[in-house]
Amino acid sequence: MNADFLDAQLLAFLSLREALGYQMRAERIILSEFITFVKAQDRTGPIRTSMVLEWACQATARRGPNGAARRLSIARRFLLYL
Repeated sequence: MNADFLDAQLLAFLSLREALGYQMRAERIILSEFITFVKAQDRTGPIRTSMVLEWACQATARRGPNGAARRLSIARRFLLYL
């Protein structure tokens, strides 16, 4: 997917959810990290499940298994929107 397309869609998704009354603070940060990860992959074509799982399950000092599940859930909601 095109990087500009993803940025525009992320903004539209967050704006829509906020207009519906959802607080999107954590989602804004997490999805921005996801878009950055997708851009770094430098691949064309659709976003594959394996790529999303790789991103969601990346280990960091501040995130455990529940964090991976939350990240996957947030990414899934955005990808369904796409």
